Amino acid sequence: MPTPPGSLPLAVARALRHARAHLSVERIEIIGGPEDEIACEIDIRTAMPAQWRVAGESPAGVRTVETVTFTFFAHFPLSTPRVELRDDFDRSHPHLNPVPKGRRPQPCLVAGSPREVIKARGFVGLIEQLVEWLERASTLDLNHPQGGWEPV
Repeated sequence: MPTPPGSLPLAVARALRHARAHLSVERIEIIGGPEDEIACEIDIRTAMPAQWRVAGESPAGVRTVETVTFTFFAHFPLSTPRVELRDDFDRSHPHLNPVPKGRRPQPCLVAGSPREVIKARGFVGLIEQLVEWLERASTLDLNHPQGGWEPV
C-alpha cells in the first residue's frame, strides 16, 4: 500500500517537492515500502534527437521517459537513496554499479559518495546527475575520453 504523502518524513517530502520542480521530472509517485523505507517512482524526461523521441527510445535503449525508483531510508539525508533503473534496462552500459542477481540496475552517478552531491547541491543535484547520466547513456557517451562522464 502506498505511503500517504502527508505521512512522509520531512526531509523526504522536501526532497520530492524540490524534485517536482525540476524540468526533466514528469511524475513522482510514492509506491510504499517497509516501515523504515520509502520507495517512489520518478519519471525522467530525457533530451534526445527528434527521430529518437518519435521512436520512444534511443538506439542505445534509453527511453524518452525513464521511470527510476528511488528508495529512501530512515536516516535520509544522512543516508543516500538507492537509485534503480527499470528491470529491463540494458546492463551493457558502462557506469552501472554491481548489484546482486535479481536486483534492478543501479547507475553510478558520481565518483565518490552521492551523499556529498546531496550535501552540496541538495536532492535536486542528484536528480541532475541522473538526468545527465540517462542522456549520456542514450547517446552511448558515458565513457568520455576527457575525464569520464561526470558533470560535477
